[in-house]
Order: sequence, then C-alpha cells, then structure tokens
Amino acid sequence: MKLSINSRVFTDNTNELEKDNIFVVSEQNEKFKNIALDGGFEVINAYELKNYLDMKSIKIIGITGTNGKTTTAATIYSILLDLGYKAALQGTRGFFVNDKQIEEYSLTTPVQLGNFANIQIALENSWQFFVMEVSSHEISQKRVEGLDFALKIHTNITRDHLDFHKTIEEYIAVKNSFLSDESLKLIN
Repeated sequence: MKLSINSRVFTDNTNELEKDNIFVVSEQNEKFKNIALDGGFEVINAYELKNYLDMKSIKIIGITGTNGKTTTAATIYSILLDLGYKAALQGTRGFFVNDKQIEEYSLTTPVQLGNFANIQIALENSWQFFVMEVSSHEISQKRVEGLDFALKIHTNITRDHLDFHKTIEEYIAVKNSFLSDESLKLIN
C-alpha cells in the first residue's frame, strides 16, 4: 500500500519502493527493513506517521471489546451524523463517510498505512470525528500505534479469541494495554 502526504510517499511494501519513497516499518514487515535501508531509502516506524499529518482537528474514537464493537461504533457514528457532525466510520463493515460507503468489508482495523490513509481522507474533507473498531488482534499487532484517541471505549470481555491469544490472561492484558494511557475512557 502507498500513502501520499504533502508530496511525500510512504509504503510498507519493499516491492513498491521507488525513488524518494519512505519505507514504513511495522511489526508485520520488520523483516524487510534491511532491504529498504540497503536500497538507500528513508525508513520510519509506523507510529511516526502521525508526525506527517496534522490531526488536531479530528477526534478519533476507538471501540474495543469481545462483542459489540461494530454495533457501538455504528451507533456512535449515526448519532454524530444525526447531530450534524461530519464523521467517518472504519470497521468490520468497511469505511464510511457521512453515510456513504467508501470501502467494502475489510479487516476490523487495517494496517497503520490504511488507518492513516483513511484519517487523511477525513482530514482533507474537514470531518470532525473518526470512529473506528479496534480488535485485540490489531492491538497486539500494534496497528493503532501512533493514533491519539480522544475517547476509548471498552464494551466487554469474554472467553473468545483464545486461538490467537492462547490464554484469557493474555487476552485481558492486550485489552488493558489499549486502555493504559491517559486518554478519556468509557468502560462497560
């Protein structure tokens, strides 16, 4: 995937690297970092993408939980639209802006470049809110790293996703890591 911000081009795929591109290293592609470095490309960590976008004008709301992420995110998005705010929704059902679907069904939370690409669209259109689902898989894979949340919501936690997290304790620890900062939280 490629993302263009202020005439700088970012990619997380070494096969897409072209002159003057910046390679974005994440947990998923870290093994390819040396290919970019050896090719003379600038390399940044995924969480540094926030330094290239002025995100002060948008409030990001992240919803996590075993169940209810999609319903909660859609409800908040709908309420914001009903109140007259410009809002975007990113989640399991796709990417929506002001009641229009831009992308079809996707991962609950895309990789960092996908998150920042969608936030960039919201910023370019002066939207005030960006509502997103945040799954435990994506928290562990650091896909939301670099995003500053105005509000984090935790719906619930049940014995699920243990195929990925192995134990309920690990699952709880991952959810808690998302909630461990100083941002405003709403916890069920």
